[in-house]
This record gives sequence, C-alpha cells and structure tokens, in this order.
Amino acid sequence: MQSNHLIDADDGDKDIAWALSDIARLATAEFMRRVKAMNLPVSQAQGRILLRLLRQNGQTQTELAESMGMEKAPLGVLIDKMESTDLIKRRPDPKDGRMRRVFLTDRGEALCPAMDEVSEQLLADMFAGLSQMQRLQLGQGLDHIMRNLIMQRNSQ
Repeated sequence: MQSNHLIDADDGDKDIAWALSDIARLATAEFMRRVKAMNLPVSQAQGRILLRLLRQNGQTQTELAESMGMEKAPLGVLIDKMESTDLIKRRPDPKDGRMRRVFLTDRGEALCPAMDEVSEQLLADMFAGLSQMQRLQLGQGLDHIMRNLIMQRNSQ
C-alpha cells in the first residue's frame, strides 16, 4: 500500500534526517523568494546575518561564523560587502581591542522588520495544520537531536 506521506518514518532515521535537510532547504528558498518579492536588497546569506544580528547584535566574526555554520574567511567577504553598503559596522571590542564586533547599522536594522514579517508568515504557513501538541512534540524531538549533536561536537 502506498503512503500519502512524504516521510516514511518506518523506513528509518535516514528518511527523517533527509527530511530535516530538505525542510531547511525548502524553507530557505521560500524565505528568499518572499524577500525578493518585497524588493529587499539582500542576498540569502546577508539576510541570515542581519537576522542573527537582530537576535544578538555585537557578535564577533567567529561567533557569527559558528552560529551560521560558515568558515570565517567567506563570512569576512560577506561582512566586507555588507559594511560597504552600510548594512553593518565592525567596531573594536571595548574589553579587548584586538577583537572586532559586528553591529547592525540603522540601514541594516531598518530592513529587519520586513524580513521578520516574512519569517513570521513563513513559519505560520509551515506549521499550519499542526496542533499545539504536535508542535510541542516536534520541538522537543528537535531539541533532543540538537543537544545530541552539540554533545558530540563538544566531546571532540
């Protein structure tokens, strides 16, 4: 009998892992499609940086690279470009002048509400039809997976 589900959890953990990857890819592509439809002047990577800084402004380039799963050098190129278009600004760390922190500029911050609106609508669309209980269980399962991965990374 053929299933109506895209993910067949009975086929093992690999299907679930592939689904997580596909969901991230599809959500990112849909987010960028919506951002482009609003004529916002940012690339996918730039949008991710702006939203990360909106959550925690003043991160070091290393912190930003780790949170985005990027190497520091390619992130540095993006930051250079974003700084040249006045979306972000690097400033010396007040406690350690050797470190530089990355901050949103007024121009960068002005783009965030529209991108946040896109994000909120996309999340509503993604989770439509799931009950609160299903959302809670999904969140708990994903949290558990993330903790397992973080423990593995930290034990290396």
